[in-house]
Amino acid sequence: MPSTRPNWGIVAIGFIVCLLPEIAGCGTSGSQPIPSSEARVVNALVGVSYPGTNTNPDAVNVTTIAAAQQTVVNGNLSFADIPFGAASTYMPAYSGVTTISVVPSGGNIPLISGQQFTIPANTAQTLILVGVLKGTPAPQIVPLTDTFPTFPSSPAPTTAALRIVNLSPDSPPLDLYASTTANAAGMPIAGLTNITYLNASNYAPVSISSSSTLTLTVHNSTTGALIASNTLKLGAILTAGHSYTALLIGMMNPLNIHQEAFDVRILLDN
Repeated sequence: MPSTRPNWGIVAIGFIVCLLPEIAGCGTSGSQPIPSSEARVVNALVGVSYPGTNTNPDAVNVTTIAAAQQTVVNGNLSFADIPFGAASTYMPAYSGVTTISVVPSGGNIPLISGQQFTIPANTAQTLILVGVLKGTPAPQIVPLTDTFPTFPSSPAPTTAALRIVNLSPDSPPLDLYASTTANAAGMPIAGLTNITYLNASNYAPVSISSSSTLTLTVHNSTTGALIASNTLKLGAILTAGHSYTALLIGMMNPLNIHQEAFDVRILLDN
């Protein structure tokens, strides 16, 4: 059975997502197929706090409907209260072609309607809601396959795995730097550089020492200019033997008060 993992996040906006898998070989009778994959939803959609869009801007509700038979009573999944810059927990998901529609929580105006993609069997998927409401680029859902690194059981691992996903619509290519108590100047993390919008790095190892403080900084890949900084206590936020995603979200240059500003959020993946 797929696992359920915690999530991290702060600022909230709301919508409802419906997933409608079209599962080959399913009839009107017989046993219910068993989900072979798992999926979660990341909320990086800018601007859902526009007046009239969302009557409950502090909550995100996500519903997945698995049409394993002609009825859709069985197999429904619910993701509730997903803040901007955060993720739902992973939930069991059926493989196959999936149709997604996004509606604001408390509203009925579609933000995304009828987008299709395929969930491969026996995979973990992160479904990213991204784009700019009432702006460009348009809202869309981008699926990301999560291939988690493995860690040795003996000796005990001394590293965590970290990747970055650039979900900032108006950003340049971005680098992630790390500085510790022993290396205050900071250096680019190998493999976590030159990440363009809607792209993700592979996981890279980060050495963990419970007595150190890790400062992650985001830089413009072209100019080296500092864009954002986030100080983390190693062993508390990042733990050896686990995988994490750094979400680079929001607008570098918000056009109005409804567009969230650039930020970095850390998700526990595995």
